[in-house]
Amino acid sequence: MGAFMVLAVLVLLAVLFCLIYVSMRTARFPFVLRMTGGRKRVAVLISFAAYLAICILLYLTINAVNMVIVIVHFGGFWLLSELVFLIIRKSRGHAQAAAAHNGAASHSGIESTVNNGSASASGIAAAVHGGSASASGIAAAVHGGSASASGMAYALNTWLPGTCAIIFTIIYMTVAWYLCTHVWEKDYSFESDRLKGDLRIVQITDSHVGATFHAQRFHDYVLEINALRPDVVVVTGDFVDDDTSREDMIGSCEALGDLETTYGVYFSYGNHDKGYFSDEAKGWNNQDLCENLEKNGVTILQDESVLLDDRFYLIGRQDKSEEMRGGSRKTPQQLTESLDPDLYKIVMDHQPLEYDDEAEAGADLVLSGHTHGGQFFPFNQIGVLTRSYERSYGHERRGHTDFIVSSGIADWALIFKTGCKSEYVVVDIHGV
Repeated sequence: MGAFMVLAVLVLLAVLFCLIYVSMRTARFPFVLRMTGGRKRVAVLISFAAYLAICILLYLTINAVNMVIVIVHFGGFWLLSELVFLIIRKSRGHAQAAAAHNGAASHSGIESTVNNGSASASGIAAAVHGGSASASGIAAAVHGGSASASGMAYALNTWLPGTCAIIFTIIYMTVAWYLCTHVWEKDYSFESDRLKGDLRIVQITDSHVGATFHAQRFHDYVLEINALRPDVVVVTGDFVDDDTSREDMIGSCEALGDLETTYGVYFSYGNHDKGYFSDEAKGWNNQDLCENLEKNGVTILQDESVLLDDRFYLIGRQDKSEEMRGGSRKTPQQLTESLDPDLYKIVMDHQPLEYDDEAEAGADLVLSGHTHGGQFFPFNQIGVLTRSYERSYGHERRGHTDFIVSSGIADWALIFKTGCKSEYVVVDIHGV
């Protein structure tokens, strides 16, 4: 709870900083200054009130977490935009200084030519007369150019960076919403001499039902998966979470029951499935989840394995979070030591951890989720750098073991992804 409070305070301070920063910059917009009669403090207060109203609107429509995501991105983009335009202003200043220096050199050359010229007096007079007219035109052009340069400098220093930041934020977050709330098929293909025949596996992970879609939309994805004619479907954790309603939990379990496979549908736990809230707050409990999964033909594997068609093993690991709940989970070696070493082994492990141990234990394929693909660019590798997990997204091979981390078919609470997109995974294994 203490760590949560510290995080909440830091997030609040970040949002407040962003609001104050963009309010102070918006107060320099010409239309804001005209509206406030040039009173800068009033302009800042009005700008802050406007952005606060936007925050409230976002909070009411897309929840507090997503509101924070939007505001922090907005503040960051504005700061980046200011930096870009600062570089542009510096570059323009250097160019103008160079032009002024070249103009002075040209003027010196003209004076030298006049002083050393041998033209007749009348010719010189005519030239001077013509030059006066020309000089008048040049002066007018210079005046207009100075006004234009002054206007551009004013725009670069006031409203243009903020306008670009606003437009870019709208476009960027719209794309991020689309990447999160729409689902793609991600395909992998491997070969193995430990598998007899071919095998098609479909992985669903991190659906967090109710976050970006409800049970009916999940059923639509089930119909898409059926069209792929999978041999086996694995659900590798975070199928539901604390915000999933009882109706969505039941409806999504029923959707899994409509999957058409050769060998069935298998489920392993993630860190959210058992929840962190009270049963009363959720309206359902883990027993309800288990009953509805099993009622719809889904096999739950908790540190258990099953031999399918005498061709391959499917191993479901207990999630790492079980240790924080006072429980435990078996090691990869304990899970595979009694299995036929010549048969193909697929491990369902929600969190991408213990890769070396799983490879050493003889796993051929390990399917994980949990990371949501790293969620946001450029922070999608932070979990790997801090060793919170082995990989944030994609495929990795260690020894004879293939590891896949999916970005998930949905998301937890968030409706934005910028470092990846939502997906379900299709793995084709070509055997001998």
